[in-house]
Amino acid sequence: MPGKVKTKTALDFESSIVMNNVKKIKFTTDLDLNTLYILDAENYVVSKNDKNFSSKDGIILSKDGSKVVRLPNREEVIIPDGCSEFDIASYKYALYMGDDMYETQCDKIKKIVLPESVESITNSDEKTGYFADIYCNFDEIEIKNIKISEESLNILKEACGEEYTLENTEKSIVLKFK
Repeated sequence: MPGKVKTKTALDFESSIVMNNVKKIKFTTDLDLNTLYILDAENYVVSKNDKNFSSKDGIILSKDGSKVVRLPNREEVIIPDGCSEFDIASYKYALYMGDDMYETQCDKIKKIVLPESVESITNSDEKTGYFADIYCNFDEIEIKNIKISEESLNILKEACGEEYTLENTEKSIVLKFK
């Protein structure tokens, strides 16, 4: 599939998602992230020739693989070891439906696991102001880097916007949502 798709349907909001419940979408050209507002898949594969992005385990990453850019829509997402930055916008992307209504594209995710290599949690949506009120239906987020900064944890907690409990173990920090 081309990395950029133009469709009258999505722009006119006749149907919020052009493709949904797809197992895998493979992009054959450079990816335009706006395309993901109208696609919903359990796995994404980015073209090896893409100038800005890569993919691993169905997850869209920065070209060098250090930053999580977009999550697929599946029950459990385990971020690949080697990623050092988890961007909240990776799961908060949604299609604007009009009248301050959005349809989130990560509604199936129940669990996210961040490996020990993740050193920071950021929120690029905070800079743009997009989708500040989009929340997903997670059961838990597990962070295997127990030395992650308080600032990163606060960014994650604020973005989740739900009631949760925080569990610290010897091997991980787990946010469990009610």
